[in-house]
Amino acid sequence: MTFEEFYPEYLAAHAHPNTRTVHMIGLLSGLALGISGVLARKPGRILGGVALGYLPAFVTHWVWEANQPKSFEEPLLSLRGDFTMVAEMLLGTLDGTLAQNKFLVSPVGDPTFYDAGVPITTVGQTTHTGAEKA
Repeated sequence: MTFEEFYPEYLAAHAHPNTRTVHMIGLLSGLALGISGVLARKPGRILGGVALGYLPAFVTHWVWEANQPKSFEEPLLSLRGDFTMVAEMLLGTLDGTLAQNKFLVSPVGDPTFYDAGVPITTVGQTTHTGAEKA
């Protein structure tokens, strides 16, 4: 599987905005702690960075997404997806990518996360058109 094939699936598994935010905070914090561990030659910090980057992100999949982290299926593609998604968040281009891939949805069926006109997208058992916005 190529990254271009994988990334839309990755985005679908990260539909909830809270999931994406926690992923960004975890990735950036974990990266900072890991780099400080490398520079200080402290292996514990490196391991702490990995834990800080992954554990909160994993929890978001079970709390908000009701799915399993993509890291369990495709670890290297998922890691690249993490960095790509966070870069797009920081650059302000993620909303366009989400709309292009038709994944502006909430897996819990909360219509407050939709913009009018979003193409029909199915997550779990619920189909949304974006018109449900109150």
